[in-house]
Amino acid sequence: MTKRKPDDHGEIVIELHNPHDSPDFFDLEIDRGTLPKGATVDLALPDAGSTHSDLHRVLIPANSRVKANVSFTLPTSVKPGDAFRFSVIQRRGGRIIGGSTYEVRVAPEVIRIGD
Repeated sequence: MTKRKPDDHGEIVIELHNPHDSPDFFDLEIDRGTLPKGATVDLALPDAGSTHSDLHRVLIPANSRVKANVSFTLPTSVKPGDAFRFSVIQRRGGRIIGGSTYEVRVAPEVIRIGD
C-alpha cells in the first residue's frame, strides 16, 4: 500500500447567503460523509461580521453573502485514486436553506516506465 504525504490537503472558498430582509444567525454543519478516519475538515469565517459563542453560527447581514474557507487534510493511509465526499449545510431555525456536497479525489500514482 502506498502511503500519502502527510500534507495532502486542500481548501475551497464557499459563499453563505442570507436571502432575508433582516440580519440573522445561521447554523453551519459539516457532514463528514465518507471521509476516512483521521481526516480533518475545518470551517473558517474570516470576513464574518459576527459569530455566536457557538462557533458554528454566523450572523449574516440582510440580503448578503459571506465567504467561508473550508479546509481539509487527509490521513496518510489514503490510497491513490481514492475519492471521498463531505457536505457543508446551512440551516436557519433547524431548516436546511443551503449547502453543497464536495468530492475530494486523491491523485493517482504516476508510474514511469523506462528512462
